[in-house]
Amino acid sequence: MEFAEGSLTLGPVVELRWQDGRVQRLSAPFLRVNCRCEVCKTLPMKLEQSMFPGLSVDQMFEVGAYALQFLFSDGHRHGAYSFDLLQTFPDEA
Repeated sequence: MEFAEGSLTLGPVVELRWQDGRVQRLSAPFLRVNCRCEVCKTLPMKLEQSMFPGLSVDQMFEVGAYALQFLFSDGHRHGAYSFDLLQTFPDEA
């Protein structure tokens, strides 16, 4: 699955527009708590969206042709979100 041209909006809500016409609006806190990097997976507590008030996505980087990496306003930048993983998320979260 690939993105449509000009298909990404960043900020407190990330909007992804896929080539098949699907549009997802995912909040930065939702993405942050769903990070699958080693740092987040080994934290001694469960991350909750309420832990990240005012969080936004400041930058996005493509990882090859299969994933996105987000730079969050809290400085977190680890972990890649595969297109397959992003597709499992709801359209609004």
